Parts: sequence; C-alpha cells; structure tokens
Amino acid sequence: MFFDHRTRYPSEWAAITAIAGMLGMTSKSLRKWVRRADIDNGQRAGLTTDERARLKSVEKANRELRRANEIEVDPLRDRARP
Repeated sequence: MFFDHRTRYPSEWAAITAIAGMLGMTSKSLRKWVRRADIDNGQRAGLTTDERARLKSVEKANRELRRANEIEVDPLRDRARP
C-alpha cells in the first residue's frame, strides 16, 4: 500500500505518517518496514533480510563452537599435574 501511494504526498515522511495512521500502526514501525524493503530491493545500502539471517546463523554456530571448545579445554585445566 505504501509504495503505491507514496507519490501522492509531498515527502516520504508525510506518506509514512498518513499511511501508518490508515493501517493502525505507528509511523516508526512502517518506516522500519519501508527501510527494510528498500534494502531488500537494492535501493538502499545495508544487509538484506537473507544476508542478515545468514549472518545470525553463522554467529550462532560460532558461539556454539566456542562454547564446545571451552567445555573441552576446562577439564584439562583442573587436572593436577604429576
């Protein structure tokens, strides 16, 4: 709806404010959705939704590997040396 009607308003912010009111949501929420859509469509710089999901997945796997490595290393530290 926003992208169909954005040209009817003098500015993007005016369009966001008016259309957010029609949709029953806050201007901030609609602005974030518009920014995300612009990024996903290549009209604005930033990580796309797919890239952001991939990054989150890689970071989670990295945390799990670090945790697994800590678990393996800790028992060796507690062992008494002969």
